[in-house]
Amino acid sequence: MKRVGIISLLCVIMTFCLSACKEKKESKQEVQLSQLDMETTLNDINEKIKKDPENGVLYQQKGELLLKNGYISEALLSLISAVDLDSTNVQGWSALYDIYALLENYIEAENALIQAIKLDKDNEDVLLKLSKHYLIFQNYEDVRFNLDHVLNINPYNAQAIYLYGIYSIELGDTAKAIDYYNRALEIDHNLYDAHMSLALIYDIRNNPVAADYYENAIALRPNFLPGLYNLAYYYQENLGRYDDALAVYDEILSKDPNYYNALFNKGYIYLVYKEDPNMAVEYFRTAAEVVYPKNPDVIYNIGFCLELMGNRREARSIYNNIMTEFPDYNLAIEGLKRVGRFDWQ
Repeated sequence: MKRVGIISLLCVIMTFCLSACKEKKESKQEVQLSQLDMETTLNDINEKIKKDPENGVLYQQKGELLLKNGYISEALLSLISAVDLDSTNVQGWSALYDIYALLENYIEAENALIQAIKLDKDNEDVLLKLSKHYLIFQNYEDVRFNLDHVLNINPYNAQAIYLYGIYSIELGDTAKAIDYYNRALEIDHNLYDAHMSLALIYDIRNNPVAADYYENAIALRPNFLPGLYNLAYYYQENLGRYDDALAVYDEILSKDPNYYNALFNKGYIYLVYKEDPNMAVEYFRTAAEVVYPKNPDVIYNIGFCLELMGNRREARSIYNNIMTEFPDYNLAIEGLKRVGRFDWQ
Protein backbone atom coordinates (compact mmCIF):
# COMPACT_ATOMS: atom_id res chain seq x y z
CA MET A 1 0.00 0.00 0.00
CA LYS A 2 1.62 3.21 -1.14
CA ARG A 3 0.80 6.89 -1.33
CA VAL A 4 1.92 9.18 -4.10
CA GLY A 5 4.57 11.17 -2.24
CA ILE A 6 3.54 14.61 -1.03
CA ILE A 7 6.75 16.32 -2.11
CA SER A 8 6.84 14.48 -5.43
CA LEU A 9 3.23 15.38 -6.17
CA LEU A 10 4.00 19.04 -5.53
CA CYS A 11 6.68 18.63 -8.20
CA VAL A 12 4.07 17.03 -10.45
CA ILE A 13 1.82 20.05 -9.95
CA MET A 14 4.67 22.38 -10.91
CA THR A 15 5.30 20.25 -13.98
CA PHE A 16 1.65 20.59 -14.94
CA CYS A 17 2.06 24.35 -14.73
CA LEU A 18 4.69 24.08 -17.47
CA SER A 19 2.49 22.11 -19.82
CA ALA A 20 -0.57 23.06 -21.80
CA CYS A 21 -1.56 19.42 -22.02
CA LYS A 22 -4.96 18.41 -20.66
CA GLU A 23 -5.74 15.23 -18.75
CA LYS A 24 -8.70 14.15 -20.83
CA LYS A 25 -10.09 10.66 -21.27
CA GLU A 26 -11.76 10.27 -24.62
CA SER A 27 -13.72 7.48 -26.22
CA LYS A 28 -12.31 5.85 -29.35
CA GLN A 29 -14.86 7.75 -31.44
CA GLU A 30 -13.94 11.07 -29.82
CA VAL A 31 -10.23 10.43 -30.45
CA GLN A 32 -10.97 9.68 -34.11
CA LEU A 33 -13.01 12.87 -34.42
CA SER A 34 -10.29 14.89 -32.71
CA GLN A 35 -7.68 13.44 -35.06
CA LEU A 36 -9.89 14.27 -38.03
CA ASP A 37 -10.34 17.84 -36.81
CA MET A 38 -6.58 18.19 -36.30
CA GLU A 39 -5.81 16.90 -39.79
CA THR A 40 -8.43 19.18 -41.32
CA THR A 41 -7.03 22.23 -39.52
CA LEU A 42 -3.47 21.22 -40.38
CA ASN A 43 -4.39 20.87 -44.05
CA ASP A 44 -5.97 24.33 -43.97
CA ILE A 45 -2.82 25.85 -42.47
CA ASN A 46 -0.59 24.04 -44.97
CA GLU A 47 -2.67 25.44 -47.84
CA LYS A 48 -2.25 28.94 -46.45
CA ILE A 49 1.51 28.39 -46.11
CA LYS A 50 1.69 27.38 -49.78
CA LYS A 51 0.12 30.71 -50.71
CA ASP A 52 2.15 32.74 -48.19
CA PRO A 53 5.36 30.80 -47.38
CA GLU A 54 7.05 33.74 -45.66
CA ASN A 55 4.30 34.16 -43.04
CA GLY A 56 5.84 33.25 -39.68
CA VAL A 57 2.48 33.38 -37.88
CA LEU A 58 1.20 30.50 -40.01
CA TYR A 59 4.19 28.38 -39.01
CA GLN A 60 3.56 29.34 -35.39
CA GLN A 61 -0.07 28.20 -35.65
CA LYS A 62 1.04 24.96 -37.28
CA GLY A 63 3.65 24.38 -34.59
CA GLU A 64 1.20 24.98 -31.75
CA LEU A 65 -1.34 22.64 -33.34
CA LEU A 66 1.28 19.91 -33.75
CA LEU A 67 2.51 20.41 -30.18
CA LYS A 68 -1.03 20.18 -28.80
CA ASN A 69 -1.47 16.86 -30.56
CA GLY A 70 1.85 15.39 -29.48
CA TYR A 71 3.91 15.77 -32.66
CA ILE A 72 6.91 17.21 -30.86
CA SER A 73 9.63 16.99 -33.52
CA GLU A 74 7.38 18.36 -36.25
CA ALA A 75 6.20 21.13 -33.95
CA LEU A 76 9.77 22.10 -33.14
CA LEU A 77 10.66 22.45 -36.82
CA SER A 78 7.58 24.58 -37.50
CA LEU A 79 8.21 26.90 -34.59
CA ILE A 80 11.87 27.33 -35.47
CA SER A 81 10.68 28.32 -38.94
CA ALA A 82 8.19 30.74 -37.36
CA VAL A 83 10.84 32.69 -35.44
CA ASP A 84 13.32 32.48 -38.30
CA LEU A 85 10.80 34.15 -40.57
CA ASP A 86 9.68 36.63 -37.92
CA SER A 87 12.02 37.07 -34.98
CA THR A 88 9.50 39.46 -33.35
CA ASN A 89 6.90 36.70 -32.91
CA VAL A 90 6.48 36.62 -29.12
CA GLN A 91 4.00 33.74 -29.17
CA GLY A 92 6.35 31.74 -31.37
CA TRP A 93 9.21 32.13 -28.89
CA SER A 94 6.88 31.27 -26.01
CA ALA A 95 5.69 28.10 -27.77
CA LEU A 96 9.30 27.17 -28.49
CA TYR A 97 9.90 27.28 -24.74
CA ASP A 98 7.15 24.69 -24.21
CA ILE A 99 8.79 22.30 -26.66
CA TYR A 100 12.32 22.76 -25.35
CA ALA A 101 11.04 22.26 -21.78
CA LEU A 102 9.32 19.01 -22.83
CA LEU A 103 12.59 17.91 -24.42
CA GLU A 104 14.44 18.94 -21.22
CA ASN A 105 16.64 21.29 -23.22
CA TYR A 106 16.44 23.95 -20.55
CA ILE A 107 19.17 26.21 -21.91
CA GLU A 108 17.34 26.69 -25.21
CA ALA A 109 14.04 26.88 -23.30
CA GLU A 110 15.27 29.78 -21.17
CA ASN A 111 16.77 31.51 -24.21
CA ALA A 112 13.40 31.33 -25.98
CA LEU A 113 11.66 33.05 -23.06
CA ILE A 114 14.37 35.69 -22.81
CA GLN A 115 13.85 36.48 -26.49
CA ALA A 116 10.10 36.77 -25.86
CA ILE A 117 10.61 39.09 -22.88
CA LYS A 118 12.96 41.32 -24.87
CA LEU A 119 10.14 41.78 -27.37
CA ASP A 120 7.35 42.27 -24.81
CA LYS A 121 8.62 42.95 -21.30
CA ASP A 122 5.08 43.17 -19.87
CA ASN A 123 3.70 39.94 -21.32
CA GLU A 124 2.11 38.25 -18.28
CA ASP A 125 2.03 34.76 -19.77
CA VAL A 126 5.71 34.84 -20.65
CA LEU A 127 6.66 36.29 -17.27
CA LEU A 128 4.74 33.48 -15.56
CA LYS A 129 6.51 30.85 -17.65
CA LEU A 130 9.83 32.41 -16.75
CA SER A 131 8.86 32.40 -13.06
CA LYS A 132 8.00 28.70 -13.22
CA HIS A 133 11.25 27.99 -15.01
CA TYR A 134 13.27 29.72 -12.31
CA LEU A 135 11.29 27.94 -9.58
CA ILE A 136 12.37 24.59 -10.98
CA PHE A 137 15.99 25.65 -10.84
CA GLN A 138 15.62 27.34 -7.44
CA ASN A 139 16.64 30.75 -8.77
CA TYR A 140 14.49 32.46 -6.18
CA GLU A 141 15.68 36.03 -6.73
CA ASP A 142 14.55 35.90 -10.36
CA VAL A 143 11.32 34.15 -9.36
CA ARG A 144 10.43 37.01 -7.07
CA PHE A 145 11.50 39.66 -9.60
CA ASN A 146 9.28 38.22 -12.34
CA LEU A 147 6.28 37.57 -10.09
CA ASP A 148 6.47 41.10 -8.71
CA HIS A 149 6.55 42.36 -12.28
CA VAL A 150 3.38 40.42 -13.13
CA LEU A 151 1.56 41.66 -10.03
CA ASN A 152 2.59 45.24 -10.71
CA ILE A 153 0.92 44.88 -14.10
CA ASN A 154 -2.08 42.96 -12.78
CA PRO A 155 -2.54 42.64 -8.98
CA TYR A 156 -5.32 40.09 -9.58
CA ASN A 157 -3.31 37.57 -11.56
CA ALA A 158 -4.29 34.36 -9.73
CA GLN A 159 -1.50 32.30 -11.29
CA ALA A 160 1.16 34.72 -10.07
CA ILE A 161 -0.29 34.67 -6.55
CA TYR A 162 -0.42 30.87 -6.66
CA LEU A 163 3.23 30.74 -7.74
CA TYR A 164 4.11 32.96 -4.80
CA GLY A 165 2.62 30.15 -2.72
CA ILE A 166 5.02 27.63 -4.25
CA TYR A 167 7.84 30.14 -3.75
CA SER A 168 6.88 30.34 -0.06
CA ILE A 169 6.84 26.54 0.24
CA GLU A 170 10.32 26.45 -1.26
CA LEU A 171 11.48 28.93 1.38
CA GLY A 172 9.87 26.88 4.16
CA ASP A 173 7.00 29.24 5.01
CA THR A 174 3.92 27.01 4.83
CA ALA A 175 1.63 29.49 6.58
CA LYS A 176 2.36 32.15 3.98
CA ALA A 177 1.90 29.57 1.20
CA ILE A 178 -1.58 28.71 2.51
CA ASP A 179 -2.45 32.41 2.50
CA TYR A 180 -1.27 32.81 -1.10
CA TYR A 181 -3.16 29.70 -2.25
CA ASN A 182 -6.37 30.92 -0.64
CA ARG A 183 -5.93 34.39 -2.15
CA ALA A 184 -5.47 32.81 -5.56
CA LEU A 185 -8.69 30.83 -5.11
CA GLU A 186 -10.59 33.96 -4.09
CA ILE A 187 -9.72 35.37 -7.52
CA ASP A 188 -10.12 32.13 -9.47
CA HIS A 189 -11.94 29.33 -7.68
CA ASN A 190 -11.29 27.03 -10.65
CA LEU A 191 -7.53 27.06 -10.12
CA TYR A 192 -6.85 23.33 -9.90
CA ASP A 193 -3.26 23.64 -8.69
CA ALA A 194 -4.22 25.77 -5.69
CA HIS A 195 -6.88 23.26 -4.56
CA MET A 196 -4.42 20.38 -4.92
CA SER A 197 -1.61 22.21 -3.14
CA LEU A 198 -3.87 22.98 -0.18
CA ALA A 199 -5.04 19.35 -0.15
CA LEU A 200 -1.45 18.17 0.08
CA ILE A 201 -0.57 20.58 2.88
CA TYR A 202 -3.59 19.59 4.96
CA ASP A 203 -2.99 15.92 4.16
CA ILE A 204 0.49 16.20 5.69
CA ARG A 205 -1.11 17.79 8.76
CA ASN A 206 -3.76 15.05 8.91
CA ASN A 207 -6.46 17.73 8.76
CA PRO A 208 -9.76 16.32 7.41
CA VAL A 209 -10.29 19.46 5.32
CA ALA A 210 -7.75 17.88 2.94
CA ALA A 211 -10.54 15.70 1.54
CA ASP A 212 -12.55 18.80 0.58
CA TYR A 213 -9.65 20.25 -1.37
CA TYR A 214 -8.92 16.92 -3.06
CA GLU A 215 -12.58 16.71 -4.08
CA ASN A 216 -12.57 20.30 -5.37
CA ALA A 217 -9.44 19.60 -7.43
CA ILE A 218 -10.83 16.37 -8.88
CA ALA A 219 -14.09 18.09 -9.84
CA LEU A 220 -11.95 20.42 -11.97
CA ARG A 221 -9.66 17.76 -13.42
CA PRO A 222 -11.38 14.39 -13.04
CA ASN A 223 -8.89 12.49 -15.18
CA PHE A 224 -5.71 13.42 -13.32
CA LEU A 225 -4.99 9.98 -11.88
CA PRO A 226 -2.40 10.89 -9.19
CA GLY A 227 -4.93 13.34 -7.74
CA LEU A 228 -7.65 10.70 -7.73
CA TYR A 229 -5.26 8.25 -6.14
CA ASN A 230 -4.33 10.60 -3.31
CA LEU A 231 -8.02 11.22 -2.57
CA ALA A 232 -8.71 7.47 -2.46
CA TYR A 233 -5.73 6.88 -0.21
CA TYR A 234 -6.84 9.69 2.08
CA TYR A 235 -10.30 8.13 2.36
CA GLN A 236 -8.66 4.81 3.10
CA GLU A 237 -6.01 5.68 5.61
CA ASN A 238 -7.12 8.94 7.23
CA LEU A 239 -10.91 8.78 7.24
CA GLY A 240 -11.64 5.04 7.22
CA ARG A 241 -14.07 5.52 4.33
CA TYR A 242 -13.20 2.24 2.68
CA ASP A 243 -16.17 2.00 0.33
CA ASP A 244 -15.52 5.54 -0.89
CA ALA A 245 -11.87 4.64 -1.42
CA LEU A 246 -12.85 1.55 -3.40
CA ALA A 247 -15.18 3.64 -5.55
CA VAL A 248 -12.39 6.06 -6.41
CA TYR A 249 -9.98 3.20 -7.14
CA ASP A 250 -12.63 1.78 -9.47
CA GLU A 251 -12.81 5.15 -11.21
CA ILE A 252 -9.04 5.14 -11.65
CA LEU A 253 -9.09 1.60 -13.03
CA SER A 254 -11.85 2.50 -15.48
CA LYS A 255 -9.40 5.02 -16.95
CA ASP A 256 -6.26 2.92 -16.57
CA PRO A 257 -6.87 -0.80 -15.85
CA ASN A 258 -3.14 -1.29 -15.17
CA TYR A 259 -2.79 1.37 -12.46
CA TYR A 260 -0.73 -0.68 -10.03
CA ASN A 261 -1.27 1.25 -6.80
CA ALA A 262 -5.06 1.25 -7.24
CA LEU A 263 -5.04 -2.51 -7.80
CA PHE A 264 -2.74 -3.10 -4.83
CA ASN A 265 -4.75 -0.91 -2.48
CA LYS A 266 -8.05 -2.49 -3.50
CA GLY A 267 -6.52 -5.82 -2.55
CA TYR A 268 -5.23 -4.36 0.70
CA ILE A 269 -8.66 -2.99 1.67
CA TYR A 270 -10.34 -6.33 1.02
CA LEU A 271 -7.61 -8.20 2.86
CA VAL A 272 -7.11 -6.00 5.93
CA TYR A 273 -10.30 -4.00 6.44
CA LYS A 274 -12.97 -6.22 4.91
CA GLU A 275 -11.22 -9.49 5.84
CA ASP A 276 -12.07 -11.03 2.47
CA PRO A 277 -8.94 -12.79 1.15
CA ASN A 278 -10.92 -14.41 -1.68
CA MET A 279 -11.65 -10.99 -3.18
CA ALA A 280 -8.29 -9.52 -2.22
CA VAL A 281 -6.22 -12.18 -3.97
CA GLU A 282 -7.74 -11.35 -7.36
CA TYR A 283 -6.59 -7.74 -7.15
CA PHE A 284 -3.15 -8.75 -5.93
CA ARG A 285 -2.82 -11.22 -8.83
CA THR A 286 -3.72 -8.52 -11.34
CA ALA A 287 -1.35 -6.05 -9.69
CA ALA A 288 1.48 -8.60 -9.88
CA GLU A 289 0.87 -8.97 -13.61
CA VAL A 290 1.15 -5.25 -14.40
CA VAL A 291 4.15 -4.23 -12.28
CA TYR A 292 7.74 -4.52 -13.47
CA PRO A 293 10.22 -5.19 -12.05
CA LYS A 294 8.61 -7.74 -9.78
CA ASN A 295 7.44 -6.42 -6.44
CA PRO A 296 7.80 -8.92 -3.55
CA ASP A 297 5.13 -7.11 -1.52
CA VAL A 298 2.31 -7.91 -3.91
CA ILE A 299 3.57 -11.47 -4.49
CA TYR A 300 3.72 -12.03 -0.74
CA ASN A 301 0.17 -10.78 -0.33
CA ILE A 302 -1.01 -13.32 -2.90
CA GLY A 303 0.61 -16.03 -0.80
CA PHE A 304 -0.81 -14.62 2.43
CA CYS A 305 -4.34 -14.55 0.99
CA LEU A 306 -3.97 -18.19 -0.12
CA GLU A 307 -2.66 -19.07 3.33
CA LEU A 308 -5.72 -17.49 4.95
CA MET A 309 -7.93 -19.39 2.50
CA GLY A 310 -6.36 -22.65 3.70
CA ASN A 311 -4.30 -23.28 0.55
CA ARG A 312 -1.00 -23.92 2.32
CA ARG A 313 0.60 -25.75 -0.61
CA GLU A 314 0.23 -22.87 -3.07
CA ALA A 315 1.11 -20.29 -0.41
CA ARG A 316 4.27 -22.28 0.36
CA SER A 317 5.19 -22.34 -3.32
CA ILE A 318 4.81 -18.57 -3.56
CA TYR A 319 6.88 -17.93 -0.43
CA ASN A 320 9.62 -20.23 -1.76
CA ASN A 321 9.60 -18.41 -5.09
CA ILE A 322 9.98 -15.10 -3.29
CA MET A 323 12.94 -16.46 -1.34
CA THR A 324 14.60 -17.51 -4.62
CA GLU A 325 14.50 -13.97 -6.02
CA PHE A 326 14.47 -11.97 -2.78
CA PRO A 327 16.33 -14.10 -0.20
CA ASP A 328 16.27 -11.39 2.48
CA TYR A 329 12.54 -10.72 2.28
CA ASN A 330 11.52 -11.24 5.92
CA LEU A 331 7.77 -11.57 5.38
CA ALA A 332 8.33 -14.60 3.12
CA ILE A 333 10.65 -16.09 5.74
CA GLU A 334 7.93 -15.68 8.36
CA GLY A 335 5.36 -17.09 5.95
CA LEU A 336 7.40 -20.23 5.45
CA LYS A 337 7.66 -20.63 9.22
CA ARG A 338 3.86 -20.61 9.39
CA VAL A 339 3.13 -23.00 6.51
CA GLY A 340 6.34 -25.07 6.59
CA ARG A 341 9.05 -25.15 3.95
CA PHE A 342 8.16 -28.57 2.56
CA ASP A 343 4.95 -30.04 1.19
CA TRP A 344 4.71 -32.78 3.79
CA GLN A 345 4.64 -30.29 6.63
